Amino acid sequence: MGSRSNLLPLHGDLKKAPISEIRTFDKEQEKVKKYLSKFNGNISLSTDALRAVSMDQYLSVNIHFINDNWELKKWVIEYCCLDELDVKINPNNVIKNALEEYGIDEKLLTVTLSEFLEFKIFAKFLRCETRSKRRLPLNGQLFTVHCSSEIISMTMKKGFEGIQSIISKVKRIYWPESLPLWNLTSDKLSEAMVMEAEGLFRWLDPSCSGKVVPLKEDWDKVKGVCTIANRMYEIVKGLFEIENPTANLFLPYMREILVYLTEESENSDAFVSSVATNMLEYYKRFYNDMHLLYSIAAFLDPRYKLKLVNFCLSDTNRTTVILDHIRAIYNGYAVSGTSSENEEENGDKKPEKVDVEKKYCLSIRSTDDKPSKLDLDLYLEEPVFPWVKNFDVLQWWKYNCFKFPQLSKMAQDYLAIPLSVVSCDEAYLMEERKADNTLSTYSPLLLKAVQCLKSWNPDFKVVPDTKTWNPDTE
Repeated sequence: MGSRSNLLPLHGDLKKAPISEIRTFDKEQEKVKKYLSKFNGNISLSTDALRAVSMDQYLSVNIHFINDNWELKKWVIEYCCLDELDVKINPNNVIKNALEEYGIDEKLLTVTLSEFLEFKIFAKFLRCETRSKRRLPLNGQLFTVHCSSEIISMTMKKGFEGIQSIISKVKRIYWPESLPLWNLTSDKLSEAMVMEAEGLFRWLDPSCSGKVVPLKEDWDKVKGVCTIANRMYEIVKGLFEIENPTANLFLPYMREILVYLTEESENSDAFVSSVATNMLEYYKRFYNDMHLLYSIAAFLDPRYKLKLVNFCLSDTNRTTVILDHIRAIYNGYAVSGTSSENEEENGDKKPEKVDVEKKYCLSIRSTDDKPSKLDLDLYLEEPVFPWVKNFDVLQWWKYNCFKFPQLSKMAQDYLAIPLSVVSCDEAYLMEERKADNTLSTYSPLLLKAVQCLKSWNPDFKVVPDTKTWNPDTE
């Protein structure tokens, strides 16, 4: 993005914004627009819904892509308070205008929308808008993406619904306040069960303990739900405790959840069975929509290819269908231009030595008179890459993009798809994520500038500045 100051001025006046900040944002925004206009690939979109203490809802519009150096990027292109824009029910215009402003509406591949933003309405709107501008792979079948962390969190929330009244009692005698994290809720309930077994709740006032302390059969229900929650956490912690997990990682985790909930739905305990069945029915609605995308992304991991899909499905016919879909997508990637030319257009010029190496590889490929196989078939014929736990799939494709020139373009697009918009602790939230409390002190223009600039350059700092710009005076 070029050199620039890493200090972002901040002023507390709601109707004013720092002059230097406005100029910095305008300058950097033009660089971003120019970069995206020349970006030779597809871009995925995601939206975040965040709730402030004031109960205002904030909308973040983000784009995801892998650059020519095979680095995964997430840039904010819009950040606003919905209540200020009078689009509380329908923020379609905010998203649409952001795509058009940055000139990427014709490069949109997928959209991952928060379940807290009336997913179906927005997904349908954006899909229609995008299909009017370009032909989507598989006729748009993969366009709408569900956030995997929200799917799991809402599934777990369904499980807790079966003991909600019991949880309310436990909170009154043990933990009054806690973050709405499903793994933390399970931990607190487990701690309360230990205390109950040790008789620590018997010291409560006898006149009210009968109304407050759960009965033995209640604790049995809590134990059943916590067993499910603890197992769910053991399954997904390896995925969500990775910062920005790439799309190739999700299939085995999401599949294991499906298998586990199916097993628990047949539990001999009637209550546990009913809870698991309720969770499974909810989870399957989203998993079935996402399974194809999970499989395609896993296929692009050289450690997996189709072997993991086969292992998860144990159904040759379904695996064949998935491979047919992969071939259909692959055939849509026409080889045009050279990698070195694309990098020069994108403004990422490499040292001369790298350009010479690329040109040499391309010349060898272009002068080969023998008919060659599709690189997709070559990829399938090669044995899977030896298992490495902390495998960097983007680095692998970076060093193998000349060997698989057309398939690497597909990998560059599909591995950038955000299958979850959050990771780490926020992946376990059962409610909207909280916005930074200081956002309420920002003017709309400053709010957008701060969030965008921080995503374009994570080293940006916010510092005080007394010089301000007032849009009402210019």
